[in-house]
Amino acid sequence: MKKSYLLLTFALASVFSVSKAQVYAYLEDPTGAYAGVATNATGTNLSRENGLLADPACGVGYSSNKHTTSGYTNGRPSVQFSVTPDAGYQLDVTSISVDIRRNPKGPEFWRIAYSTDGGASWTNSGTDFSVASSGCFTNTNLTWDVADFSTTSTLTVRLIGHTAFSSLNGISTLKNIDVAGTVSFADADGDGYASNVDCNDADAAINPGATEICDGIDNNCDGNIDEAGGATWYADADGDTYGDAASTTVSCDTPAGYVADNTDCNDGNDAINPAATEVCDGVDNNCDGNIDEGIDLSISITPSGIIELCKPDDVTLSAVGTFDSYQWYKNGTPLTGETGATYTTNKPAYYQVEGFIGACSSGLSEVQAVAVYESPNANITYPDGLNLCVVSPLLLKASYDATYTYVWYLDGIEIGGATVANYEATATGDYYCVITSIDGCVRTTATVTVINECREGVAANAAIAVYPNPANDVLAINLTGMESDATANVSITDITGKVVYTTAIATGNGSVVANVSLDNNIVSGLYFVTAEVNGISMNQQFVVIK
Repeated sequence: MKKSYLLLTFALASVFSVSKAQVYAYLEDPTGAYAGVATNATGTNLSRENGLLADPACGVGYSSNKHTTSGYTNGRPSVQFSVTPDAGYQLDVTSISVDIRRNPKGPEFWRIAYSTDGGASWTNSGTDFSVASSGCFTNTNLTWDVADFSTTSTLTVRLIGHTAFSSLNGISTLKNIDVAGTVSFADADGDGYASNVDCNDADAAINPGATEICDGIDNNCDGNIDEAGGATWYADADGDTYGDAASTTVSCDTPAGYVADNTDCNDGNDAINPAATEVCDGVDNNCDGNIDEGIDLSISITPSGIIELCKPDDVTLSAVGTFDSYQWYKNGTPLTGETGATYTTNKPAYYQVEGFIGACSSGLSEVQAVAVYESPNANITYPDGLNLCVVSPLLLKASYDATYTYVWYLDGIEIGGATVANYEATATGDYYCVITSIDGCVRTTATVTVINECREGVAANAAIAVYPNPANDVLAINLTGMESDATANVSITDITGKVVYTTAIATGNGSVVANVSLDNNIVSGLYFVTAEVNGISMNQQFVVIK
């Protein structure tokens, strides 16, 4: 059930009022000490995780710096706390709220994540809330209306601020943290009875609605043991330890001549029972409802276990066992004409085989599953060409899919850390990429060769430099060592390859400094300057911070 967003201001006297139904509350203690936790639960104080450091900030509230300038992931610097229900209780959580203040360089966006399995997995709120910068005693209230949930395990919550304007000087202050909800009796075994009425909440078979059986246990939680009259027993007239379902008695103890089993199909013949060996005699010797099936026969399929194919591979299944003839099955249906000892397939299905000696059948083998997966696409494109003299670094792009994994190689040697679809090559040589799909199918791209061949036309000591770096409003481009009276065609591109500025600069006596105004079209980010003189390109990268 969803709740509407709330704007809350805490006062110590109202932390656990009847109307607020809180599980956990923190007010503004600078040490992170929490203000209260619901009855039948325990809590932890606030702590800084994954790199945050304390900051004196405003003197009250829980302050941190060292926020990430990147976007959200659960591993970003965060503030963490935990709440643990007592044995026999569960946390019922409906929303989490906090008052946040940040300075102008602090994190602009906030999100929560929580774990109920000790941090093995995390659920995040899926929503980033924006917090404007403000003075010390002005806060923005954020309420995450999480999908209502209950847990008998420790609830660990992380408040994650990201996209800070500075990882050094960005400061945040948290106050009035509130986990809304209740602490209630748990139903740990999921049998529909809470721990206050279930006499064994660790066993779903024991509860007030269970049927009492003879086992020395109070199955129905009424304070009595084995009061229901006992179990049903079955006559074993032929003494083969298998009973006759048609002849019964009820008792807590085993009566003479009776057994707990009821699967004997002929209680007058001790050679006929579920453990007997079937023989060719026109009789259901083993009480399975079939006659003369699988007489002294055994059949199986090899290879066994998990068979996973990547298109266009196939697999040959072989029958294990010597028979006069065979019949192969796909998804329980006989395959027409497939009567040999082997069957080759590249289709996903469940396969079985049956063997025959005369009129007797082995019966169907165990099912052998074959899974078939699509192989990944495996191509490399190079939008900037393959000459480092023209563009450096060169962008190599492998076929992309969000489910693929990648390993890049240079001259046959794995490139450490190169595990995403795109790779920026800075060295000459032969590159290829090994691509693995989510199903484990592997393909290797063709090899592309990166070269570094520069045409003549620019002096050997020609160079390009840019400053300041990082830049704000003006960027100086310094070309040196050029031919006299040449023209340099200068362009600036962003990281997507979009050209955001072009100009032509006369080199004069071979050196020139040009100042470029970084207008509103050039926002904060990474950029590349390219100067081309007489067909020869020089490159330099720089950062804009506004």
